[in-house]
Amino acid sequence: MNTISKFWKIIVAPRRTALDLVKENDIRSALYVILGLGIVLALMNLASALTHDFPPPADEFQTWIDAYGEFAMLPFLNIPPENYRLAQAIFAIPLVLALWILMAGSARLLSILFGGKVSYDQYLNLFCFSFFTFLILAGVIDTAINLLSGDYMLASLRGVHGAFARGFYVYSFSINWTVLLTVGGVYNALVSYFTEKFAAWKAAVIGMVTMSWPIVLITLLLR
Repeated sequence: MNTISKFWKIIVAPRRTALDLVKENDIRSALYVILGLGIVLALMNLASALTHDFPPPADEFQTWIDAYGEFAMLPFLNIPPENYRLAQAIFAIPLVLALWILMAGSARLLSILFGGKVSYDQYLNLFCFSFFTFLILAGVIDTAINLLSGDYMLASLRGVHGAFARGFYVYSFSINWTVLLTVGGVYNALVSYFTEKFAAWKAAVIGMVTMSWPIVLITLLLR
């Protein structure tokens, strides 16, 4: 099973794909996916830093803050906003690796507690595709909305195009990320259920715990 096919196979056939993934003894293909994601994220933030598009002009930035709130728009870390995208470029790869490692590690600890048999490396392989497929999809949708909307989005946030347009842009990003990261958590639970033969509640606990890492870290660190 080649690496690219695992992304769509885990969605349409999670049981069969999960059972195939736990048979793999090598995590290199999963590691390459995670590193590739980190590199893309780093390059996007580096491009943003070099073009100085964050923060935007003060009046535009205030529009974003009014729409999404200070917590969502201002850097969580004590780094000047004008330097934050460069900081994100620096910690992008470590962040993606940390998410992957923490998810697999917490799943393995819960597996031990529940009497499971899936190893840490096997969870690394499983979650690379059961969760990061949906994280990547959320990022693609987020980027597409931003690129395709252009100045129309800013005007909409200022109320120029009516309440519906403003509401769409205010809520679409949070809905996109919340829904797709939650689906990723559900798929984490499913692959655990299929491979560990756990009771459904045990698999659900693994899904919720592993999903919490990216939700917390992405919400805190990425702007």
